[in-house]
Parts: sequence; C-alpha cells; structure tokens
Amino acid sequence: MSLEDAFTIVNQLNQAIVIGNTWGHLAPEPQRKYKGHIIIAIGCYHHETIIMEDEFNDLPDSPWQYNDLQNFVYQATSNFQPGVYHFGGWYKKFRNGNFQFGGGKFRQVKMGEVL
Repeated sequence: MSLEDAFTIVNQLNQAIVIGNTWGHLAPEPQRKYKGHIIIAIGCYHHETIIMEDEFNDLPDSPWQYNDLQNFVYQATSNFQPGVYHFGGWYKKFRNGNFQFGGGKFRQVKMGEVL
C-alpha cells in the first residue's frame, strides 16, 4: 500500500462522515419500499442520458438516492436507443448500503404522448 492509498481511504471515510452529518436526515429508511417513477431522455448525439424527473413517495432527495438512481439508470438503459423512457415501480435501500429498483421496467414513451 502506498502513502497515496492510505490518504484515499482516510478521505473516503471523512467524506462519508461529512455526508452523514450533513444529509443524514434525508437518508432513505432501510428496508422501506418507496413507490414512484423515473422519466429519462437519451439523446441522439453522444448517447447522453438525462434524468428528467424522479418522484418516489415521501423520499426526499439525498446523496444516497442520487447515487443509486444514477447507477440504476446507467445499468438498466446503457443499450437503449435515443428517446424518452418511463420507469414505474419502487426503490428500496438495504441496511448494508445496497439498493434495488423493482416492480416495473423502463418503457419507451411515444413522442405523440408527450407533445
């Protein structure tokens, strides 16, 4: 282990403490399922994915929800074609820090429905 590696570990621990102390009151309640939805758009240039909206009942925005949402959307939609997509289902955070989105899947929204 190099000296740089040692500082990396300490910095990560300090960052986790600061995040918990600052936004801990917004953290998802472990083992609770939050029903909701996500709307994303995937652009035709560079295949950029934009989360346009996410709403999960009684779940305030937090760093944990943001990271979980980004990871889920990236993993679930990395091979999708450009367009607008809707996911309806639930989000759950586990005590060990893992997360799960379930109860639905992304479906492409026809542009006529939006316009």
